[in-house]
Amino acid sequence: MPNAITGMTPAAIRRLVATAGRRITQAGELHLTCETERTAEGNRRALFDRLREILVAAIAIPKRRRKTRPTRSSKTKRLAAKRHRSTLKSNRRAEPEA
Repeated sequence: MPNAITGMTPAAIRRLVATAGRRITQAGELHLTCETERTAEGNRRALFDRLREILVAAIAIPKRRRKTRPTRSSKTKRLAAKRHRSTLKSNRRAEPEA
């Protein structure tokens, strides 16, 4: 785990390690490559842009997910729609001839 990063909280460093994945070596170095541009300068610029995006994403604190439950009205609407669909399908069945 990289400890030499200054200006980042330990939680942000953990997020960085999680998002970087296999790009972080055992020594804690982040290895990035870029070959999208035709020139070395263009590749360097693109690489620094990508590094900036990775760091900004790691620094940003993710929102905590709130558990939500369906409302009573949405439950009743869903069940009513299921009942309606069930009656439609049961009406399609042929009556057995006795």
